[in-house]
Amino acid sequence: MRTHVCRLPMAVALLTAAAPPAHAAIYAVGTEPGCTHATIQEAVDAAEANSEEDFIRIPHSRVWSDAAVVIDTDEALWLEGFWADCNNIDFNQQTVLDGAGGSASSVLRISTGTNGIVRMSWLTLRGGDPSPIDGQGGGIHFSGRGRLELSNDMAVINNSATSGGGIYANGDTDGAQLVIGARVLVSGNTAYRDGGGVFVNGMTLTMNEPDSLIAFNEALGELGSKGYGGGLVIRSTGDREAHGYVGSSGVGALGVIYGNEAKWGGGVAVSVGSDTYEIAELRLGSADPAWPAAIRGNFASEGGGAIFAWPNANFSGFSSANAIVTIAGAEISDNAAPRGAVAYGDNSSVTGGASVGSAVNIGSEQLGPDLPCGPVWYARIFGNEVVNANGDATDGALFMSPTTPAWVSTVR
Repeated sequence: MRTHVCRLPMAVALLTAAAPPAHAAIYAVGTEPGCTHATIQEAVDAAEANSEEDFIRIPHSRVWSDAAVVIDTDEALWLEGFWADCNNIDFNQQTVLDGAGGSASSVLRISTGTNGIVRMSWLTLRGGDPSPIDGQGGGIHFSGRGRLELSNDMAVINNSATSGGGIYANGDTDGAQLVIGARVLVSGNTAYRDGGGVFVNGMTLTMNEPDSLIAFNEALGELGSKGYGGGLVIRSTGDREAHGYVGSSGVGALGVIYGNEAKWGGGVAVSVGSDTYEIAELRLGSADPAWPAAIRGNFASEGGGAIFAWPNANFSGFSSANAIVTIAGAEISDNAAPRGAVAYGDNSSVTGGASVGSAVNIGSEQLGPDLPCGPVWYARIFGNEVVNANGDATDGALFMSPTTPAWVSTVR
């Protein structure tokens, strides 16, 4: 049994660290007195040339249109949108970075080294539109070995991409991290293939702070793709595992993953890449039954209204990797699909070789060290419907796999 560890909430930690240390460099974007650079890209370039921690003030006195900012750093960099101008703080609104009308690109394209940490708050990223054929991450394309943190009134909305309509996060090592902290909204994004809201590829996602939401995103399943993960994708790749720790209570009655749509896995898809033997896993849960980590109101037109798990057996049949979902202290409610309204666990096999299934564990206490401390309760599963897109009942089930009509891998 793993002991839950009490940790300082991410939002508090970020606010405490917001005051620049004496040695930090501060850049401010604009043309009025006190500004240091006319464009965000110029300020980013200056920060990258500085070896210390950097803070970039991006005032909300204007909408920053045609946004296509490129960041490449191995240091700590803060992007701050809570400025009325280059000198005065104002927490009443977010700064808008709008990619519409410019080049076909992500709003922010971020690459980090091992020591790189990019933190951002009070920003709205919208209108990103990299190529619908091979572009990834409409709002944010993040790659590398470091850490990306979003918190405190961040919004990634109304972007589109091939994969990761809102955010695409690709790790170069198992140590790479995406942290979605308090008061972050990822909504209204579209993936032409997979991962409408957030696509995590070969790295770790942590989303445990309150008042954050992945909602109303869509994975269309075009261009010959499966169309999985309307809200969130956790996918392993190459020699890199993928882990998703989701413990946020979400926003009000909506939960943390709400109203997303896909062909497979309307809420979440956990997928093992075809080129990997490494596992992919989602651990969903909260210590407080009054504020559960909830997946609510999602729809999949093929299977897995709330959750879709897709493992991999490699071509030789000598090795395989599993897609694992662990639910403890969570609620799965009001989701719908013609097959597996709660969860659809796929299997994978090769001719004459290995066949591997998926694992859905309900009630396990092995949720991970970063979830809130406190006793573990189990799960509430209700209101889910086995229906098609027209609302007609089908002969599917709440839990399904290709080999059995009603399926639950493990219940504890």
